[in-house]
Amino acid sequence: MIFKFKELTEKNADREYKLKVGYNSRIIVRQGGDFNMLVAGAAETGKSIFVDQLLIDLARAGYSDNILVLDPTGEHRVLKAFGFKVVRAGLDLKLNPLSLPFERSLELLSNLPVYVFGDTGAFTPIQMQVLYESLEDSTNLEELVEALNRRLSRRQGEDVLNAIAAVLRRIRPLTIPALMGADELPTGKVVIDLSYMPSEEAKNMFSVTALYMVYLQTLAGRWSGLTVVDEADRLGSGVGLSGRHILEMMVDELRKYGTCCWIVAHTLNVPPRILNSKYVVIGRLGEPR
Repeated sequence: MIFKFKELTEKNADREYKLKVGYNSRIIVRQGGDFNMLVAGAAETGKSIFVDQLLIDLARAGYSDNILVLDPTGEHRVLKAFGFKVVRAGLDLKLNPLSLPFERSLELLSNLPVYVFGDTGAFTPIQMQVLYESLEDSTNLEELVEALNRRLSRRQGEDVLNAIAAVLRRIRPLTIPALMGADELPTGKVVIDLSYMPSEEAKNMFSVTALYMVYLQTLAGRWSGLTVVDEADRLGSGVGLSGRHILEMMVDELRKYGTCCWIVAHTLNVPPRILNSKYVVIGRLGEPR
């Protein structure tokens, strides 16, 4: 994946930024417009360099909305030299999934195990009822686990006890430091470095939580701009009880509110809607023969 970059044109009165790439191609970034993009290619094909160069040009042109980069490997830390703030997930930034409105917290917590562990993490109806009732009086994941443990100690039917135990098995892995805080979603031009996190599962938990926050804050009119998700295929293409992948929700719904996504992946194993993004850049996907 080799690109020759040209100079970025100046923005016009409509806050439109034209990113010229290659010889006759350009990406138009416009407030309220569709500039969702998929960048796919095998390792070492230049995906991160390509995206970083676009981000640098966009920042230099005076793009004033938020830019949030979810960086699982730390490769995008180079953007610090171009005015981006770099924060470390679990160290500088700790989110709380239960800070969302109740129904959205329920949706997120029921979906997170599916994003992380696949179909084996899906909740049954009785498990959803247990989660709902335990979540009502909880303000963070620690309190939620305590509520589930209290319910487990009560005398009740075996089917209910089995459901409580199953919910605990799915919720306990979520109690990582990065999801045990109370920080707000950062604004401005920010790279969230996930490379300090202890496992790929932890990175996925944090990423999905952050994406839900972007989604909800955009709908509430409190966030707008560009979200960059690197190695997005690690989030899988499945969905939870909501029936839709969070990346599909963002690409489908948020552009009219001023937020778009650049999704970077090693393969085309991404939610189907992402393949129909406004801009699609595909490099070599397999190993050369």
